[in-house]
Formats: sequence, C-alpha cells, structure tokens
Amino acid sequence: MTQANKRRLFQLVLLGFMFAIFEVGSCVALKVVPQFRGHAMTKSEFFALQKASIKRTLDGTTEALVVFDGELGWTHGPNTSRPGRKVSAQATRGARSYTATAADGVVRMATFGDSFTYGEEVDDGKDWGALLEKRGNQVEVMNYGVSGYGPGQAYLRFKRRGPESKAQVMMFGLSVWDLPRSMSVSPRFFAPEADFAVKPRYIYKGPGQLELIPSPIKEKKDLQKYYDEPKAILEVGKQHDHFYEKAIFENPLFDYSHTVRLFSVSWVIAKRRMLDPDREFVGARGARIFNTEGAAYHLALELSQRFDQDVKALGAKPIIVIFPDIKNVERMYKNEPGMADQWLKDCLAAGLDCRNATEAFKDYKGDLEPLFMPAGHYSEAGGELVADWFNAVLKDLRK
Repeated sequence: MTQANKRRLFQLVLLGFMFAIFEVGSCVALKVVPQFRGHAMTKSEFFALQKASIKRTLDGTTEALVVFDGELGWTHGPNTSRPGRKVSAQATRGARSYTATAADGVVRMATFGDSFTYGEEVDDGKDWGALLEKRGNQVEVMNYGVSGYGPGQAYLRFKRRGPESKAQVMMFGLSVWDLPRSMSVSPRFFAPEADFAVKPRYIYKGPGQLELIPSPIKEKKDLQKYYDEPKAILEVGKQHDHFYEKAIFENPLFDYSHTVRLFSVSWVIAKRRMLDPDREFVGARGARIFNTEGAAYHLALELSQRFDQDVKALGAKPIIVIFPDIKNVERMYKNEPGMADQWLKDCLAAGLDCRNATEAFKDYKGDLEPLFMPAGHYSEAGGELVADWFNAVLKDLRK
C-alpha cells in the first residue's frame, strides 16, 4: 500500500471514528435533553404512535369522556363517564341536568375553553366551576370546557352550545398556553407524543378577517385512511399546519442518523423560539410574553371580539378570562410582567370585558404547590381561590 493510500485510509478511519462519536453523543443528547424529547422521534416511530392511537379510537378504548367530532375534532360526549367524572345529557361537566332557563334570582354562566376552564386533573365537584356553584350565591355554571382545545375550537363549541344554554353570562376562557393550539390542524405536529387527532383551525387574514379551515376528517370511519396510509397526514400538515416541519418530514436522512436528527430538531426549536415571525412567545426563558406581532396573538383577539359580539346578540353578558399557570402566578408575586399582560390591555382597548384570573391568587400567603396539580391545573384548593374570584366577578356583573 502506497503512502498516499495509507493517508487516505487513515483519514477515512478517523472520519468514521469521529462520526461514531457524533452519533453516540447525539443519541445521548436526544434522550437526555428535555427540549428534544418527542420531537426527536423517528418518522417511523411517529407513524407507529399514530396507528396505535387511531386503533384505540376505532376500537372505542380511548378516554371515556372524549369522543370524535367531525366539526370540532373531539369533544365531551353527552352521557359519558369515567371514574370520578361525568358528562351530562347537555354535554356539560358533571351529572347535573340544568333547567331550560335559570330560576328567578339565579345567575347562569356558560363557560367555554380548554382544560383550565374544564378543571382538569380533579374529579367532579372539586373543579372551580362546581365549587362556585356550592358558594350558595344563586349561581349555576354550565361548564363546556374541553381539554386540549385552542381558542378556535372553544369558539366553535360556543356557537353550537351557547344559544341552548340560555345563560345570562358567557365566558370565553383562555390559558396562557393556548396560542400554539390555534395554529395547528393536528396537535402531533406541535407535540408528537400526543394522541392522534385532527381539528379545525382559523387563519388570521387581517383585522376582522378570519378563514376557517374545517377539520380534515368528517366522520369517525374516515380515520381508517390515516391508519392504512399514515403518511397521508403529512399532506394535511403541509397545507394547513404551522408546525409542520420540512426539516423533519421531508428529510430523507432523519430516520437514519442521530446526528442528523439532533441538528434538525435543534434548528426547528431555534426557529420556533427565535426566528419565526409568527412564534407565539418572545423573550428569554422564564420571562416569555405573548408575541404581539404573531398571527396567533391576533387570532385570539379576533375570536374574543367575535365571541363578545355573538354573546351580546344573544342578550347575554360576555367575559373573556385568562387563566394563569403556576409560573405566571409566581411572576405576579415578583412584580414581573405576566405572559398575557399586553394581550389583556389590547383586549380592554377593544372594548371587551377581559379579566385576569391571576388576581384570584394575589392575596394568598403560602406555598403555591398545593394549589396546583402535577400537570399544572388547579387543585381543589386552587379551585377554591378561583371560585371565590369568579364569585366577585359575577357580583360585579350584577351591578
């Protein structure tokens, strides 16, 4: 072997060794760094989870309360139940059946929103809506909240259920983490480890202009297509989902190299957090606020305005409520800006009755941990504070 060939062989061996080191290091990083989890799964794993999730839905072995809905994507099915939870015949939380209209002297509030509106992680009777009813102040709470909903789905559920509720007060509830949901048609493009689902989304076209993209699956039986042909969901995402990533789903090497996955996912995370003009949040970790220039921000404001107009047309009073997580409550205690502070200001400037449920915690003295459940929702103790705050809000609306 000539000297030149020996050098080439040495270089190839060295390159192979370096690549092996990169592969091992990348593999470890993808498994250890929390930000990479989920997003770094291979496309094969992505589609395998999709098929398993669809099979559960078709077999009827998904969570008992959640049913497929061709308009909303998913919803709480009337007369469904699971241990500790029920959905009434009127599709509200709990077993209670409400009369056609509230009795004299009773204020009925219908609530629409996500898991913070619903009161996830606690059983019936321990959620803030039920605790508010127990206050004995002639209040009824028809809770139409559904976990996983974004503002668009909450608004569409209001359009379906709001008029029949005959409520005098109707609430549009948003949590500080709702904005990303408004930009997708399949939650798995944003959170790959989630169950397979599709949903409608609104696209913000400018002040007063929204375009509704209907849910791509109209009937439960049509889920079979995405079981038989898992890759078909990619075309849906490519057309309508803000979180569809070419660097992942159109990368032929993504499944075959940990290094490629590491760099691809790193790029996606960096783009979503710093470069995308429509990213939902801006600012450093721990101090993020809503991106006032982003489409999701304007979309949430536009939907709130439409909710306000529609509720008034029904002869009821609308309120828009932002629900905080524990980190935003902590920021309030430190006199730091809240994630949604500017949104609330813009909401009020638009003439809407917007309320910040962070105020429910302002007089609390003590450890915050007992007020929140492991996944971040309000415990029964936290729900008590929120119920007290809503009680004061409703008294204010009665004036």
